[in-house]
This record gives sequence, C-alpha cells and structure tokens, in this order.
Amino acid sequence: MSPESRQTRSSIRKLLRQERQKKEEALDSYASARLALRSMERRLADAKTALKRKRDQARDLGVTIEELNTADAIVDGQVMASGEDGARTSSSPAPARQPVDKGSHLEVNDAEEA
Repeated sequence: MSPESRQTRSSIRKLLRQERQKKEEALDSYASARLALRSMERRLADAKTALKRKRDQARDLGVTIEELNTADAIVDGQVMASGEDGARTSSSPAPARQPVDKGSHLEVNDAEEA
C-alpha cells in the first residue's frame, strides 16, 4: 500500500471518528437536557402539592378565598414585574400593596411611600 493510500485511509478514519464523536456529544447533551426537564417537572409537581396543602391549611384556619386570591395576585404581580425567577431587582418598582400577617389571616395594606 502506498503512503498516499495510507494517509487517505487515516484521514477518512479520523473524519469518521470525529463525526461519531459529534453525534455522541449531541446525544449526551440531549439526554442531559431531558434529565434536567424531568427533574424540574418533578420539583414543580412537588411545589404544587405543597402549595395546595398550605392553601388547605390556610382555609382550615379561616383564611377566606378572597384573601387567598389577593395573596395570589400580589405574588403573581411581583413575579411578573421582576422577571421569570421572581427575584426583585433594585430597578423594580415597590409594590403598591403588601400582605400583612395578622395572626390567623392575611390582610392587604397599602405600602408606605419612601
């Protein structure tokens, strides 16, 4: 076999290995993303279960549906105002109304202006 032929065969093998490696890396990346999604879905299901349990406990302690809905609206408004993760930033406006724990129930009071 000539040196050119050996070099050509070696180049072809190298290219084939590189292609297999790219496919394997893509499959690994996909599997990792799929695992992350399943993990998040599980955590979301757990969080929903905990939320329902806490809501039921609040109802058992006399918190009204209206109070719970107000709390929902405040939390949802905060999350929407601050971005997907719910973290407030310094540039985010202060809420106009805030929940106040009054022992067995929540009240919503206007926030004081700074």
